Amino acid sequence: MEIKCNQFTFVRRPIWNHEPDRVITLHDIYKYETSTYALTTQTTLRGMAGEKEQRTFKERNFDWVVPGGTFSYIDDNHQLTQSGDLCLDFDYMCLPSEIDEEKGDPVSELKGKLLEDPYFETLLLFRSVRGCGLKWWVPVDLTKCDFRTWFQAVRNYAMATYHLTEKQVDAKVGHPSAGCFLGHDSHCYINPKL
Repeated sequence: MEIKCNQFTFVRRPIWNHEPDRVITLHDIYKYETSTYALTTQTTLRGMAGEKEQRTFKERNFDWVVPGGTFSYIDDNHQLTQSGDLCLDFDYMCLPSEIDEEKGDPVSELKGKLLEDPYFETLLLFRSVRGCGLKWWVPVDLTKCDFRTWFQAVRNYAMATYHLTEKQVDAKVGHPSAGCFLGHDSHCYINPKL
């Protein structure tokens, strides 16, 4: 499949803001992730003890992007263009106390496997803002089937291939207007073909 750099809607925090800010590309997301823009906020989040407290903080304090394409308003009925990309959200791969990007942890191990995946070419891959998961961007051919069908197929493939649970591969992002939080990952991967 030919790799192309698609466009996505960028949205300013909080998560309940559904007004688009601007259109961005995978290169823009890579620059955001590798900059220090969200580093202080992310450090604060990772220092919080409770998952509920973390979720509330995350929803209020992180900008986000819509991997499904561009939108005039963020819901499935206001899509302007389809990106042809999926972003799978892997989470609960480790406990917050086990995060060690330098020495390795279950998230780093999965990242290495995804980069070598024989069926899906990774476009972008970065650690989630909580640090216990990954965001895996892959291209799909929307002429073959729709977004939701592709999402379910790739999700099932990832669970079977990498022995992940339903909880670890988030089903809630299986619709075109689902959001993806942006944070800081100095080890963010971007496909060199882009």
